[in-house]
Amino acid sequence: MTTLRNKFFATVLVAVVAMLSACGDDNDNPSDGGGGGGSTDVGEITQAIITKADTNATAIEIAWKLEGQADSIQITRRDVATSETRTFTVVASGSAFNDNTVADGKTYNYTVRAKKGTALSASRTTVDQRVKAPVELSGDLLGDYSLSAATKYRLTGYVRVQPGAVLRIPDGTRVEGLAGSALLTLAGADGKPSGRLFALGTASRPIVFTSVNTTKARQQWGGIVMNGLAPNNGPGGRLIGEGNTGVHGGTNPNDTSGVLRYVRVEYGGTRITADNEINGFTFNSVGAGTVLEYLQAHYIADDGFEWFGGTVNAKYCVSSGNDDDAFDSDNSWCGKGQFWVVVQASDIANRGYESDNNADGTDARASNGRATSPRVYNVTMIGRGLSGGETDGMYIRRGAQGLYYNHIVANYFNRGFALDGPVSVTQFRRDSLFVRNSLFFVKAGGTSNGSTNYARFTGFTSANVTDSAGFATDFNSRTNLTSGAWQNKVGDPLFASVNYDNPINGTMPDLRLQAGSPALTGAATPPNDGFYNASATYMGAFGQTGSANWMEGWTTWFRP
Repeated sequence: MTTLRNKFFATVLVAVVAMLSACGDDNDNPSDGGGGGGSTDVGEITQAIITKADTNATAIEIAWKLEGQADSIQITRRDVATSETRTFTVVASGSAFNDNTVADGKTYNYTVRAKKGTALSASRTTVDQRVKAPVELSGDLLGDYSLSAATKYRLTGYVRVQPGAVLRIPDGTRVEGLAGSALLTLAGADGKPSGRLFALGTASRPIVFTSVNTTKARQQWGGIVMNGLAPNNGPGGRLIGEGNTGVHGGTNPNDTSGVLRYVRVEYGGTRITADNEINGFTFNSVGAGTVLEYLQAHYIADDGFEWFGGTVNAKYCVSSGNDDDAFDSDNSWCGKGQFWVVVQASDIANRGYESDNNADGTDARASNGRATSPRVYNVTMIGRGLSGGETDGMYIRRGAQGLYYNHIVANYFNRGFALDGPVSVTQFRRDSLFVRNSLFFVKAGGTSNGSTNYARFTGFTSANVTDSAGFATDFNSRTNLTSGAWQNKVGDPLFASVNYDNPINGTMPDLRLQAGSPALTGAATPPNDGFYNASATYMGAFGQTGSANWMEGWTTWFRP
């Protein structure tokens, strides 16, 4: 009797364990290891979980554990509401899959199997994961407003951070713009400080402002516009931003509009009217109390970066694939810059720099007594490399000043440096406009890269520069490669990797310098003033191969 009772309990125990095991695994346990009719030694999926689901409608990441052998991993996604499925196959050596085809407002689960030959393992199914619909941002933002990386946002129209208000955006946040949208901070007014934006991304989790469209292209939305109270040289020290994006300008050079760090703006550049556009990043009279670091403007329909007046500094900036100028400065911007990169797309692009003082082409100064006069070190420029167009590397005109050191200017069809107009001649002769300790590798009017004719001047006659012949002699003496005061060079920079025929091709160029590069010697030492990195004693934005590449991890090189 005891023996029969023990056998009965043992049988029940085995049945309960088997039932619990089946409930916990959610397996369908085909009798031949998957029912495919092939080899039966396919491995087993012992775990399948969603490891990253920020509910931002951009991606869900699934991870699994495989015990044993497999040729591939089969992942089936099921729409919980409609039961519609989609299957993905990934290599067996992987342990995670990023599904970036999810849609707003949907709920999904995933089934993971191992496959070997024609045999499929038992399945593991994740828990249901809902992808939230985006939150709309529109109109005026007041007070202290914070976004969340766990939510996707959509900009509708002009979103204005009002005077005295603050918008905080954490790392990893994604913001999508509809046509005609832009994010603006407004200049201080009525005793209130300027609106401030604190967008604090990281190299591994940048903040991305992009188009809402699935198929990406330039000009699908606007960009980021900051307005401040720093000086400009407009009438009465006040200007109206392009695209009617706000009144800006004042007398506070240390005004702050917040902090932008590891922020990417892509597929924007709304054209309002001819010569009246929203750029990737626009800084209108922004003060030096603002921090700009690790910024990328990618595939913008106008300029990547543009300054209208102001005193703000900028470090680690990338302008890529934009169809007008990479960096544009106007109306007495007199900030500092270091570690900038220009990579132009082969389909359309204009100049690397286009720098003006004002539209009248005069020597007008801002209320701080200065004209457009940036001081910039360590820049690498890769032009589009094709004939024709406004394709100078550095084009300075309309009375602008500028002190440029340690540049590499490569692959431009026209000249590496161009000086335009009689007022610019005045700045040149004051020695308040020059490019020194730099390397040029330009096509120079269609001839092969490495031409010694890297600089030119244009736009004046003997009527507006009375000693034009004397100026020409002066210009040629300063830009002379062997004895000129500017101490420039011409030659191949020996980048680690760059495609001059197709600079943006889906792969990040490696703009570090190979051993023996002429850019590794003859550079100027940047000032040790708390902003510049004084150890960057090389030409260009990067040191020798083996050194850090600060573009890694947060920039995009996708070509739509």
